Amino acid sequence: MGTARRWRPLALLLIFTIVAPAQVRRSIGKTSASGVTLRKRSNVNPLIAGAGTAELAWAGLYSFRQASWSAPASLRVTPAHTGFWSRTELGLASDTHTLSVTGTHVLVEREHFDIAVAPQATFFVRDGSGTRLGALAVVRYDHRDHTVSAILNWTAATRASRGNPEHLANFGLGYGWKRGRWSPHVNLVREVAT
Repeated sequence: MGTARRWRPLALLLIFTIVAPAQVRRSIGKTSASGVTLRKRSNVNPLIAGAGTAELAWAGLYSFRQASWSAPASLRVTPAHTGFWSRTELGLASDTHTLSVTGTHVLVEREHFDIAVAPQATFFVRDGSGTRLGALAVVRYDHRDHTVSAILNWTAATRASRGNPEHLANFGLGYGWKRGRWSPHVNLVREVAT
């Protein structure tokens, strides 16, 4: 099998990710970059990047409910200090419609149990106006190859509209299972807008 043939699926995915956002409708919450990052963090990835490291994540996401395609990306940086800052991660996440800034701090870090909280701000960069300000909390329990997590997220709009509700709350439960190089996970998220 030639080298070009091996790279063909990756090239098609990359082209689709670049071209598809022109067809995307605006979305909030579950399909945003910060939502994807949060769901992966609750089951697969560490709650925060290791002290003195930076992580760059990129994904493709299709929402059957909203019939939309998104290409979320995130950058997570944890300073190489000791004390408070070594347990605090600064994050930047983006998709085709929003840019989110988060400062995640691990309150409790045990061998199998973690709790993290984070203030967050989401800015609409396309097809919307205003900002969403709020906070989130993540509780995660790890046992052997299994992870169970709960997420609570609340935000308020600086300028409410039909597509940007005044208040938005998310409650999620997740389960992940590490199987060698694979980490299948499932998340249930209930979003309530008021």
